[in-house]
Amino acid sequence: MKKIITILATLFVMAGHAQTITPEQAKNNADKKVTVCGKVFNVYTSTKGQAPTFLHFGGAFPNSLFSVVVYKNDLPKFKYPLAGLANKNVCVTGYIKLYKGKPEMTVNSPSQIVVK
Repeated sequence: MKKIITILATLFVMAGHAQTITPEQAKNNADKKVTVCGKVFNVYTSTKGQAPTFLHFGGAFPNSLFSVVVYKNDLPKFKYPLAGLANKNVCVTGYIKLYKGKPEMTVNSPSQIVVK
């Protein structure tokens, strides 16, 4: 019984940890929970729709390799301006989806972004 509990506990801990990848690897990890680490190339806030803020990795849109999206209604949760992340190395954790063939991750909590 003790062995079964140990195995279950190990599986539970492992399920909570996301694989760490680069922005270049993001496209090949769609529909997976991962941590993407890299340099934020630029930050752009749209004035359309839900006024999302985008963090672009690997180049400016539309040439970015990976993007993070933070919607306007989630911005008050952040105690710092996201524009300050430009040119910084950060890690973001969440699920990658493909939007028009490009990998992106929606972030709705400050705990998903770690500045390195």
